Amino acid sequence: MTNLFSDLGGVVYSFDSTLDPLKHQSIFNDLLHKNNLDKAPLKTILEFEWNSILKGDLKIYPIKSGIDNLLENQKTSKLIIISTSLVKTSKLILETLNIPTVGVEVFDISDFGSKKDKKAWQQIFMEYTRVDVIVEDDPQNLLVATNAAFDLGFKPVAHLAMPLLTK
Repeated sequence: MTNLFSDLGGVVYSFDSTLDPLKHQSIFNDLLHKNNLDKAPLKTILEFEWNSILKGDLKIYPIKSGIDNLLENQKTSKLIIISTSLVKTSKLILETLNIPTVGVEVFDISDFGSKKDKKAWQQIFMEYTRVDVIVEDDPQNLLVATNAAFDLGFKPVAHLAMPLLTK
């Protein structure tokens, strides 16, 4: 079974109805600003994200191609989510998108550091015997994650969007 490590935002959902990656982040940042949370501690911001999704202030718009490919990939892959969101937020998003969560492992990378920090990725990757595929919509984060995996001796295939994996 393939170990598929994936982000969620920009891969299977967006906060923007047009699915524009820049608007996805700006919608969240604008909501933070309106609530005077621009400089709040990260965990406060992530709790705010959770509450904003629950209240409907942040809407989840599906990226159909990403979801379709992910659902197909789940038949032959173990899904490991790595996002900068609380674990409960990531699980809520998966459930909102009707993506099965049985057997899915979810990590909030902020518990380990930042997506810009190779050591944060490595702390997660070291829990696995294989890192086969990494999906991350941010090119810089994808590069850091891929380098982190290579430094541990893994040879992952990297993608900026959810691919359809074949076996």
